[in-house]
Amino acid sequence: MKRLMALLLTLLMIFSLAACSAKEQVSAEEKEEPAKEANTGEPIELRFAWCVDVVDASQQQYYEYAEAYVEYLNTTRDDIHITLDLMNGESSVDKQIGDVETAIAMDVDAIILSCVDAVGLTPIAKDAMAAGIPVLDWRDMGDVCTVTIDVDLDISYGAFAAEWYKKYMDDNPDVVLNVGFIKGAPQHPNCFPRFEMLASLQEEYPDQFNLVVEQFGDWSTETAMKMMEDWLQTYPELNCIVGANEETARGCVEVLKSVGRLDEFVITTFNGTTGLDMLHNNEIAMDVGCNKSVGIPMLIDYTINMVLDGLTGHYDFSEQTMRCVTAENVVEYEQWLNSSSDFTKYEYSTLKDSYR
Repeated sequence: MKRLMALLLTLLMIFSLAACSAKEQVSAEEKEEPAKEANTGEPIELRFAWCVDVVDASQQQYYEYAEAYVEYLNTTRDDIHITLDLMNGESSVDKQIGDVETAIAMDVDAIILSCVDAVGLTPIAKDAMAAGIPVLDWRDMGDVCTVTIDVDLDISYGAFAAEWYKKYMDDNPDVVLNVGFIKGAPQHPNCFPRFEMLASLQEEYPDQFNLVVEQFGDWSTETAMKMMEDWLQTYPELNCIVGANEETARGCVEVLKSVGRLDEFVITTFNGTTGLDMLHNNEIAMDVGCNKSVGIPMLIDYTINMVLDGLTGHYDFSEQTMRCVTAENVVEYEQWLNSSSDFTKYEYSTLKDSYR
């Protein structure tokens, strides 16, 4: 019996030592695994959902710049690889909520959000962040999102346009502007500030700036044409039009040209993309332009830093991206746009040399 017990104890010790040895070997392998993965040279895979209010001509161009810059990064960097998914909110709060829900279900690494309505999208944005997905806001939702780009186009658009009108009226003290606003769409309250800042000129220039009429043009050339035809009959004193975008401005230009009254009007608009020909033809007076080939890469950089480097807070790069464009500087502006689209010369990058 003593011999049997001794044999059993010996075997137990052997098995225990073997088990400990195996456990230590597995533990060592587990400790080495991250270092092994870190040295494989494989890029960090990132997937971003680009959730926009509506894919109109301007937003489509924004996305094309984003795609081009992402392709540039994927080609030139070996530490990150980005997939960008476009989701069209179709000017609907409900549709855009569904888009963000889809992005959450896809478990994307970040959401880039240009919201239809800040109040309506706040709950789902918070849901995304609660699910561990950071959100970059480039419409002003306040302090809701992980990162907010304070180059809110509409506030900056309004400020740039207001300064241009002030200078125009100061330089032409006898001019009285009787103004019509062709706004975007009621579903887009975030676009209202570009007009609110201009409307405030009535108080500062009560003898020169009179807001006669304002209506929604749904961002459409066709709608703007119908409105302009009606306004010419209803408001004969009109001599100034502010279009929410270049499409609405074009509608006004076409109607005024058809009746031979274009020279009587001061027309300004926003975006600085599809309507630059109207400046070359002296059909409009000013277009507040935003250089997307600078601003969109900056926005992508901030998204990457938000995901990989924990970036939070508010950031403003309006000075780097926005201009008031007139017939006098449109060629220079176009040259700036073209040179900026060469991402090999991109001067505003905030990316690390490597995120590994």
